[in-house]
Amino acid sequence: CALFDKYPRYVFSFEGAFRYALAKEYYPQEYERLKQYVRDGRWQVAGSWIDAVDPNIPSPESLIRHALYGNGFFRRELGVTSRDVFLPDCFGFGFALPSVAAHSGLVAFSTQKLTWGSSIKIPFDIGLWEGVDGSTLIAAINPGDYAAAIRSNLDLDPEVYAITDRQAALSGLPVAMRYFGTGDVGIPPFDASVSLLEQAIAGRAPLEVVPAAPDQLARDLIASQDRAALERLPRYRGEFLLTSHGAGCYTSQAAMKRFNR
Repeated sequence: CALFDKYPRYVFSFEGAFRYALAKEYYPQEYERLKQYVRDGRWQVAGSWIDAVDPNIPSPESLIRHALYGNGFFRRELGVTSRDVFLPDCFGFGFALPSVAAHSGLVAFSTQKLTWGSSIKIPFDIGLWEGVDGSTLIAAINPGDYAAAIRSNLDLDPEVYAITDRQAALSGLPVAMRYFGTGDVGIPPFDASVSLLEQAIAGRAPLEVVPAAPDQLARDLIASQDRAALERLPRYRGEFLLTSHGAGCYTSQAAMKRFNR
């Protein structure tokens, strides 16, 4: 709330309908203030689900219920919904996830976990992830560390330009998506990061910086109705397994797998 008051262009994203329900129960006055920030477009819901979960062992029905109940809560309580699967810190992503998400009305997916050791490397920064039935999600799978601080003016940062140029060369779309924040430690982004972000938003460089929820890139690309541009996005069909996180521990969960089926 202090950052909202100090920086008029600042936008904050937060996932997990369960935590919103906890806020409503334990901090009702602050929750009413949160609802006003949502109405103002400053606070964005993300992730669509009751909570961030493992998408490898649970059954598709379980994941679909997450979207049904998660976005149902957001719609009833806040008058908005999310259209993405937001899993920055998940230990691998099964082949069924794009199909499950698409059949739940979701269009986007993002994670930073593949940089921790993807078994197939990272096929693109932004592209189409295709599921078992041909359904696709617009996937941002190399957005940088979710605990990253902003340390320079983004609209003048050579690294950001390089990422955008790389995407343009692959797909013709000069776009990039970057995470920033403090990860999973329960505190907001640092003031210095938001200050630099504010400067970049107001900048006049060729690069336009847009503070947004993690599903906004996909929403904008779809709203453009440029099907040819979307089809030019690089495509990956298959699962995203990790070489260290998750490897081995899933093989010990035979009973859970059986219950889920």
